[in-house]
Amino acid sequence: MIQNGVALCSAGWSCLIGAPMIAHGVNGIYEGGSGIVNGVMNEIDGGNRSMEVDGPLRSWYKDAAESLGFDSSIGDIAYDSLDLSMSVGAKLKLVPKLNKFGNPIFKLFKYGRRDLENAYKQMSKKLLTLEIGSDLLSFYQLREKLKKAFILNKDTKQVSMVVKEPETIINTGQIVENCSLIITIGNDDAPDYYSCESSDGSAYRKDRDGNIIK
Repeated sequence: MIQNGVALCSAGWSCLIGAPMIAHGVNGIYEGGSGIVNGVMNEIDGGNRSMEVDGPLRSWYKDAAESLGFDSSIGDIAYDSLDLSMSVGAKLKLVPKLNKFGNPIFKLFKYGRRDLENAYKQMSKKLLTLEIGSDLLSFYQLREKLKKAFILNKDTKQVSMVVKEPETIINTGQIVENCSLIITIGNDDAPDYYSCESSDGSAYRKDRDGNIIK
């Protein structure tokens, strides 16, 4: 990613895209290296250092999310999403094909589509396998973070709730009521009410204002 970012920065205005790629690449190296160092040190002195280290850029994303009123986990998700997008985009971008000597084909004026190919086609099989494996792992981790950060209504496919500290919630059934709106026809004191069931299985009724009906 750093190499692609540097290449883009050498093309003038493309540095607007290349600079974030360089920043994400450097931050990724920092996080990976710090995790490895912590793991080695834990083996040496029996410590309990975290293997998941936040780099300066990821911390900035989290701080930015909090400054906007969101939980820091939203910044973490934003960082991972952009990081994965740039990684995949770097492999799919079009680059000049290589000649028989392994050098990019030179064109004096402009490259045609037939002179270009996706960057991943110029990677060795081992490197491409490593890159794909890394992207799949990143995708899986991102999906798990999204599951923990949001509660999705499966019927409407809409996010119905954002949880501030999702890791502290074990069972959402413990914090919500299961209620159904009942509309009656007749001279009932409560022409409509909610029939609810609490997490312990007990049933009760309440009016539209949330007051318990005895």
